[in-house]
Amino acid sequence: MKNIKKVLAAVLMIAVMFSITGCNSSDYKKAAQMMADGDYAAASEMFKALGDYEDSADQAKECDYQIAKAAFDAGDYENAIELLTALGDYQDSADLISQATDKIITAKLVGNWVSDDIDVTDIFVTAFNSALNPDSADAIMADVDLGTVTMILTIEVTDKGSFYLKVDGQSLDATVDKVLAAFQVGFTKWVEDVYTELAADNNMTLDELLAYCEVDSLEALFEMDNNVSIEDFLKDQFIAIIDSVSSNGTYTVEDGVVKLTIASETETVIYDGEADTITMDGEGLSDGDVVFHRAA
Repeated sequence: MKNIKKVLAAVLMIAVMFSITGCNSSDYKKAAQMMADGDYAAASEMFKALGDYEDSADQAKECDYQIAKAAFDAGDYENAIELLTALGDYQDSADLISQATDKIITAKLVGNWVSDDIDVTDIFVTAFNSALNPDSADAIMADVDLGTVTMILTIEVTDKGSFYLKVDGQSLDATVDKVLAAFQVGFTKWVEDVYTELAADNNMTLDELLAYCEVDSLEALFEMDNNVSIEDFLKDQFIAIIDSVSSNGTYTVEDGVVKLTIASETETVIYDGEADTITMDGEGLSDGDVVFHRAA
């Protein structure tokens, strides 16, 4: 009797095992079919329910990867990053996370940005000095009280990998007016010295030179010689200096690093998502850090 019970118990156990194996096999096939049909969410759930049956765990991970990849391909980068992060080092998850992060940064860069006031005093002094011989530059600068000159820059970033850097319009007018007022006295005095020397070389006084040229003022003599007034001449020079700042360029975002390039100059830009600012690091296009805020 005992032997019969043992035999029955063994038979029952074998039957149960075959029953479980049969269920697992059936569920595995169903999950595999769902996966083949592209129903990765349902397939993943069923594979995970199968535990360590055959390669169910690997198949579940592949389904999760396909779900994450679909989110990436659809441009749902935030969700893709979350799903890919959960996959660890599976396939190219890390590379896709990096690409998705770059895509997010790129999207956030697109738009118009405005800088804080930037000290550009040295730009004007250097440009003005380079346009004249050292003696003339020194003579003019001796009578120039420039103080601190500031201006505001704007950047328009497109979604095509390009940007346009320029001086803000209102800032341009204010900067030109300030620099013009500072330089005009010194420049006019220098012009007077030049014409006085010219008159002396011809055995004349400055007044005699004015009379000879049939003009009644130094400004009129300069305009006759140059077809432009002293004020407009200086204004054109300063606008040219400011316009030299305005440029088209390209940008790249790679491994979370943003780089702006104009001609052969490249500069790294730091994007702060929390503050919604971009900052030039002062190594390349700019001289010192320049912070831009998103334009209202």
